[in-house]
Amino acid sequence: MHAKETHQTPKSHKLIIDEVARFLASDAAEALCISGDWGVGKTHAWNQAIKLCIENGSIREKRYSYVSAFGLNSLDALKLAVVENINFLVASSDSDEAQAAAKAGNFAISTIAKGRGFLHAIPVAGKILSESGSILFSTIRDQIVCVDDLERRGSGLSIENVLGLVSFLKEERNCKIVMLLNEEHLGDETRQFRINFEKAFDIHLRFKPSAKDSAEIAIRGQDDIGCTLRSHCETLNLSNIRVIKKIEHFARLIEPILYNLPNEILKQALHTITLYCWIKYQPTEAPSREFILEKRASHFFDLSDILNKSSDSAPDETNDKWHGILDAYGFAQVDAFDELIIASIDDGFFNQLLVRDGAERHAVEIKGSIDLGHFKSAWRRYKSSFDEDEELLVEEMKSAVQRTPSLSADDLQSAVRLFKSLGREVEALELIAVFISNNSEKGENFWDTDEVFFFSRIVDPHIAEAFANKKAEVAKELKLVDVLLRIGRTRSCGSTDEVFLSTQSSENFHDVFLSESGERLRDVIRGALFFQRVVNAGPEQRKICEVAEDALRSIGSTSNLNRHRAASWLGHPNSTL
Repeated sequence: MHAKETHQTPKSHKLIIDEVARFLASDAAEALCISGDWGVGKTHAWNQAIKLCIENGSIREKRYSYVSAFGLNSLDALKLAVVENINFLVASSDSDEAQAAAKAGNFAISTIAKGRGFLHAIPVAGKILSESGSILFSTIRDQIVCVDDLERRGSGLSIENVLGLVSFLKEERNCKIVMLLNEEHLGDETRQFRINFEKAFDIHLRFKPSAKDSAEIAIRGQDDIGCTLRSHCETLNLSNIRVIKKIEHFARLIEPILYNLPNEILKQALHTITLYCWIKYQPTEAPSREFILEKRASHFFDLSDILNKSSDSAPDETNDKWHGILDAYGFAQVDAFDELIIASIDDGFFNQLLVRDGAERHAVEIKGSIDLGHFKSAWRRYKSSFDEDEELLVEEMKSAVQRTPSLSADDLQSAVRLFKSLGREVEALELIAVFISNNSEKGENFWDTDEVFFFSRIVDPHIAEAFANKKAEVAKELKLVDVLLRIGRTRSCGSTDEVFLSTQSSENFHDVFLSESGERLRDVIRGALFFQRVVNAGPEQRKICEVAEDALRSIGSTSNLNRHRAASWLGHPNSTL
């Protein structure tokens, strides 16, 4: 039997709840204002406090109205909302008769409110009901009234009128009044609110929970994802509970998509989701989308700003602030996988196939960087000692070349030259053969020595010969299915393949798609839609995608099931084919 999971109330919320409980337990008719930023949990804390007081029987009032001022355009509308939202308070420990009476009373008020909404549409009845509003409001006395979202009121409802109503209900109707608001967003009437504040309110609580407390309230899960997200939110100092819940929403959506991939992929996804949800949902408090996509990269790799800046130029304090926050958060720059996550959050959902595909490609890139570390380690052995360890060095270098598919042509040449200089030509030729085998699915351009050697002007003759033979072999016969498989598996497309694809018809793509299944089909479609992921795709590249997409739409038109299958590659499953 599992123990029941319990959650302690964070300290900042407990302080507010305790103060509200004292206010509710008092016999005095008073007015309380709880102010704080949007999303920090003001309403949540208030609801917790009143629920607690109802259950322990410390409230003398038996009726309670909760009203949101959002969109209310007049004082009459606010008064009517107070009437229509009356609830009779009853504790779970009260008698069955008391609970039944409260339930009946709440149902009756709800029915009346719905009836009023219907009758207001009838001109004569609506006029009569409007005139009856003041009579109904006269029943409001000896109860609790909570007004939320004052800063979101309609333009016809003035702050002065609201504060006047607060004073009236407190002093003339013996009511307890609670106001929940974001004082910084009251608009032009902020000054009026502050001038008259002391006349209306007896108690003012400023709610400023810590990021740690907000994360603990918003994310209750104690699993690895919950703990990771809370840590990220605390690092970014996020206290908006609604934003934090958005973060968890997207994190839980992407988790099953990344199943069985290296843990580094999920870690990066959670890191990026937290950052971008902050940027998207709190744009006035976070760096912009453009900042992390453009300026952040230049912070690391582009020296032009520094070189072109005169010594007496004023520093950009805003940019420096964001760079400092992102440095502390451990976010360097946006990569292709990050871009995919960002676009998905903007869309509001994750396309499972596209995200999985991008994640798998990113996993290959990460593995490549890890494998490349073994090759660099072998070179460190060569450069960092005078030990007599040639055999060990050679074996490490051979092993590194074998296990590093992402090895560059320049890296291969450096190893081949070292082996030849040590009199190990046979083993040098073995390195070349291993490199050719590791890259057997690469296209024609990969084997062009004028294209792939960036640092070596003179290419080793054995490498040049092997590359020329492989290039001729690849160029000998191009088949659409082979080209698409190669692009889909290597996530790269050379100019020869691009020219070849541009000559293909929608019918050709259609036939290839229908001829494959399983993982081969996924690789083929990835290859066909490769240029979807190219940000600045040219006209010919876009045309290739359009032709391939037409083929998918044609297949999708054959059945409802195939429509969903094809649409998963084209966009949202419910998109029009």
